[in-house]
Amino acid sequence: MQPIRKKHKRKYSKIFAFIKGIIPKGGFIKAQIRKIAKARLLGSRHSKNYAQREVLDEIERIILQRKAKRVLLYCPLSFELDISPLLWRLKKVRGIEVFVPYIQGEEFRAVLFRLPLIRADFGVLQPKVAYSHTQKIDVIVAPSIAWDKELGRIGFGKGYYDRFCAKLTSKPYIIFVSYLSFFVKKKITQDFDIRGDIALSPKCRLRRKKSGIVMDRPYNSYSFNLRDFEKEVLVSQEGD
Repeated sequence: MQPIRKKHKRKYSKIFAFIKGIIPKGGFIKAQIRKIAKARLLGSRHSKNYAQREVLDEIERIILQRKAKRVLLYCPLSFELDISPLLWRLKKVRGIEVFVPYIQGEEFRAVLFRLPLIRADFGVLQPKVAYSHTQKIDVIVAPSIAWDKELGRIGFGKGYYDRFCAKLTSKPYIIFVSYLSFFVKKKITQDFDIRGDIALSPKCRLRRKKSGIVMDRPYNSYSFNLRDFEKEVLVSQEGD
């Protein structure tokens, strides 16, 4: 991009003010990160290796340590972390009810995980019949595309989990999972976006504490530089 000339200084000052306004809201930034991360997830080969089994074992440990009775998991798509073995393992544990998302239009419910499963909107597998939905969940395991500095979830843009969690009668322990770790070093999610307590991938782990985000193996994560997106907004505005 060419340097900004003095006569355009006022124009670009307004644009930078616009950028500062949208970064907290995260509309443009989240859309761009979602596009980049999803393309990389779709283009990657995901093998069921030891690191992935470690993630599933850690999720199970958390659920058992917290003595959770109602757990919301999910039926994975091809680019989401495959937690299918965990679904069946937990279903056999006495005292734990396993729920999965049931999507019908804009409605998202947590229903008991039972066969048979059918393909619903967006190709998601869900129970054919919505047995016993609940508004009380102890632990949620949610697929994610990326996370920001407050461990806010960047999902698939539909807001299902955000609306569902807002209706719960008590706050659950939230675990985000993904094949790859995409991390944004600034807060770009909105206040109504759900925040996780821990984010897990075969590459690294992130845990939210009072002092901030603690990440192990940060060299295995993909960090986004927001300046690149700011430049993209500038170019877009200049073209207009």
